[in-house]
Amino acid sequence: MKRIRFPLLAVFALSIRLTLGSEAPALIDRPNADSGPTQISVGIWVADISNIDSAQQNFTAELAVVLRWKDSRLAHTGNGVVRYPLEQIWHPRLSIVNETNSVSRKMPDSVEVDPDGTVTSRQRYAGAFTQPLWLQSFPFDRQTFRVQLVAVRYQSNEVMFVPDQVWIQDGLKGAGGISPSVTLADWTIEKWEVKPLVYALAPRHQYSSYAFEFTASRNVSSTTS
Repeated sequence: MKRIRFPLLAVFALSIRLTLGSEAPALIDRPNADSGPTQISVGIWVADISNIDSAQQNFTAELAVVLRWKDSRLAHTGNGVVRYPLEQIWHPRLSIVNETNSVSRKMPDSVEVDPDGTVTSRQRYAGAFTQPLWLQSFPFDRQTFRVQLVAVRYQSNEVMFVPDQVWIQDGLKGAGGISPSVTLADWTIEKWEVKPLVYALAPRHQYSSYAFEFTASRNVSSTTS
């Protein structure tokens, strides 16, 4: 099997030449809006899950999210990448549906643009995420937990989330994963998956969404000892 290096090192490596993008135009409309939905590639790596709180109905985690999309309006002739503040260009206005006020963003809100117009956005989130739990089978319960991303303002016919092919080519199946060294006690992580969703905020207000889910079972010995 192909050896996979710890991806966070690659995700956040910034050993590249950067050029400030102070002269970038304010791009409001999504790229190629007349040609169908804008495709957003997503990579999600869960670096740690430190706690599951059944009473508070939440779990504490740290995760990296990488987004890529193409915007030919930002193509340039430089050899390296050009960096712009996020608010200066079009972006999918990503939010996390189930984040709490404790979730912090560890990286600047900026993007890097390759010469061909490929835009890369990197962010690292840490904190507690809400999750309704079904405790009828406690302490023999198995729960599914979710981090749900949503493109605020954009429906599925405007923005389409797909797994990031760069991560898949690097050996990360599904363009995601969970670190084998998470510090979570009293639970065993059994599986994970990523999938596109539709987030229904209200009738006729449905937005494009993407979720990372993992299933964990409670260790009975730790609750009865």
